[in-house]
Amino acid sequence: MNLIGLLRYEKEIMSYHYEIKNGEYYLMDGDNILHVSEEIAIGFTYDPVEKTGVMHKHGRPEFVEKWADETRKVYHDAGYHDMANEIMIIKGKLNIHELNKIISITGYIGKYYQRMHRRFKTLGK
Repeated sequence: MNLIGLLRYEKEIMSYHYEIKNGEYYLMDGDNILHVSEEIAIGFTYDPVEKTGVMHKHGRPEFVEKWADETRKVYHDAGYHDMANEIMIIKGKLNIHELNKIISITGYIGKYYQRMHRRFKTLGK
């Protein structure tokens, strides 16, 4: 496979991304619209000891919140309270470039969360 073929292949397998049109977030798969939402939520786990994060869900806030509530309940019912407490949600009008990094770069949500946490901690002083 040549370089052009490789780039086309990468575009095909890495095609999920968000775009903002008329103030709304469009989740795209290539040129196909998967859903539209006024706000976006990211559901992830964050390990405060290791300071790492893993994204699990993204999209409409009600979808992500439902996932988080159900997953927390399963963990609590099984006695995994620490794991339940590591489930986090960020929602709102997110920066489009940061949002696309979060959904496409493994572990980026942990770095993003740390940066936002430091920023808001500084604002609160």
